[in-house]
Amino acid sequence: GMLYAALEMAPVLGGTLQAIDTAPAAAMPGVQQVVRLEGAVAVVADSFWRARRALAALTPQFTDAGHGAVSTASIFAAFDAAIGAAPDMPSSAATMVTADYKVPFLAHATMEPMVVTARVTSDGAEIWTGVQDPLNARSAAAKALGLGTDHVQLTNLLLGGGFGRRLPFTYDYVDIGVRIAKALSPVPVKTIWTRENDIQHDYYRPAAMSRHAGALDGDGRPLAVRSKFAGGGNSEATFMPYAIADMAATAHEAEHPIRTGAWRSVLNSQHGFFKESFIDEMAHAAGRDPYEFRLGLLSEQPRFRAVLERVARMAAWGTPLPPGEGRGMALCESFGTIVGEVAHVAVSPDGRLQVKHMYAAVDCGDVVHLDGAKAQAEGGIIFGLSAALLSEITIDGGRVVQTNFRDYPMIHLADAPAVTVEFVASDAHLGGLGEPCVPPVAPALTNAIFAATGVRVRELPIRKTPLVRTT
Repeated sequence: GMLYAALEMAPVLGGTLQAIDTAPAAAMPGVQQVVRLEGAVAVVADSFWRARRALAALTPQFTDAGHGAVSTASIFAAFDAAIGAAPDMPSSAATMVTADYKVPFLAHATMEPMVVTARVTSDGAEIWTGVQDPLNARSAAAKALGLGTDHVQLTNLLLGGGFGRRLPFTYDYVDIGVRIAKALSPVPVKTIWTRENDIQHDYYRPAAMSRHAGALDGDGRPLAVRSKFAGGGNSEATFMPYAIADMAATAHEAEHPIRTGAWRSVLNSQHGFFKESFIDEMAHAAGRDPYEFRLGLLSEQPRFRAVLERVARMAAWGTPLPPGEGRGMALCESFGTIVGEVAHVAVSPDGRLQVKHMYAAVDCGDVVHLDGAKAQAEGGIIFGLSAALLSEITIDGGRVVQTNFRDYPMIHLADAPAVTVEFVASDAHLGGLGEPCVPPVAPALTNAIFAATGVRVRELPIRKTPLVRTT
């Protein structure tokens, strides 16, 4: 007897349902009810296909909550104003290096969009869904229904991908699903989000901007690296292991209405790109090989040094490459795990990019299950490649522009590089593996592109920057 719900939500975050004529949907075959919610409308029918058809017959009117003028451009303009001038540098510097970096909002785009089945009766509620924290999901459902948690039973299922989208405080789909089911009580209702719902109503990886400045002495040794950033908050993600006496990173606030949340590797995905791109720029400004430059700054960091040395050997760093090809590296720590990555890329004379090989050396402490560990590392690299190369959420008129994989693309099997992962033995505490291989991907790629072409990519995704060879 289960019914199915299709959903349309206010396109601008915070918008509310202002008016709707439900008659066109109510008259269609299989439709049981049109459910009005504060910021959405749902059609419940005896099949999801019928529910979707009936929903398409409606023309709901939503308010824009006063956010109709918000755009990607206005958000980054606010970031720029909040950051202000580049950080001051020591007057003794022989060479100054400055650079701005930008990363966009990103969706989680899990393979299974959000879905919840619920049955609400006079005695309580039963829920079936897949989440990363079932206790908090149960609490969210209880709050939406005005019940004590003892009256809510939640069965947690395989979740079809999470990456942060199914974490606490992002259970809007549970909240909405139980409200719809309550309107049809006691019949169970399965609320299924379309891919469009999922892309346009996510808790996005925050967009961010960073303004870096660095100083080198007359011998090319780094004296200082300082950064100011907006959009990403302040965290351990700004940590750099290099022996540079003067290092600082400061966060600056610039509010916007786009809702954000945890995305695989959290703030490390933004700051990994910022800091490992900039240390590469410092190396080139010093006239040094990027590997040797980093290595010379790691004498007091044996774990980082061992990882860097391993990945350089894996990638045959320093051996000649054909014209138009290059290698780039990045070194990041997150969740107690150190990862060094090298990207090997080729760029054609007309600017077409091919990622040929990704190498990763990983120190996560003891490895309990080698195949499982490799799978996590490889998955993180592929996840990071899609984000670095292609993915971007943009805002226009207060709403998300992207709708589906046609305009929020991911890499295809034919575009995926060879991936080699090796683990560095250490006596460190057990670290994470689901997330730490993501942050080095983007800077390793953009550093490799610079080595191949002389084009420095400072804004993601990479597809936005023309890669016409200059060297």
